[in-house]
Amino acid sequence: MGRSLRFVLVSISVLLVLSGCQLLGHAFSFENSSSHSLHISPDGQSWAAFTLSAGQTKDVNIPETTITFMYDNADLVDCDTTSRAGTITFTDVPTVTYSVTGSSTNVFIYYTNATGGNDSLNVTSLPWSYAFAAHRGTFVYLEAFDNDGTGTTNVTVTINENGSILQTSTSSYDATASGTL
Repeated sequence: MGRSLRFVLVSISVLLVLSGCQLLGHAFSFENSSSHSLHISPDGQSWAAFTLSAGQTKDVNIPETTITFMYDNADLVDCDTTSRAGTITFTDVPTVTYSVTGSSTNVFIYYTNATGGNDSLNVTSLPWSYAFAAHRGTFVYLEAFDNDGTGTTNVTVTINENGSILQTSTSSYDATASGTL
């Protein structure tokens, strides 16, 4: 897998941008709560780069009042700088699973996909499901229309985040579920 970088800028309040991860202060703690090994390197600063294995913590003391860094595996790992002051925590990106169930034999499904775009399809057999990885803060949407037209069938849509139900809805015609991770 190629190396990918994700950057986060934090000063007094959190701002997500594509240029760096930054916190105020002199002592910082990196915590890798993800299942991935990460290579963390300074972005324009003089502290030494390091690798942080899953479950490891590393403290970094720097003379500057802000810390700016880059890390790999950003497509698999989120960077949280808001939970505790001076602590940067890495966690696995959540897995989202959409599912549509019911007794209908003709369903139109509309959903937000892994890239943030929208997809749609007609299915003639349920259940249907779609799973993908999405960063925290991602908006997810799933809608299913029962095209049987009889009003005697039901369709249920469910959005799961890491196996836990984020939202579910059942209808005899149009079921919709949405949320933000």
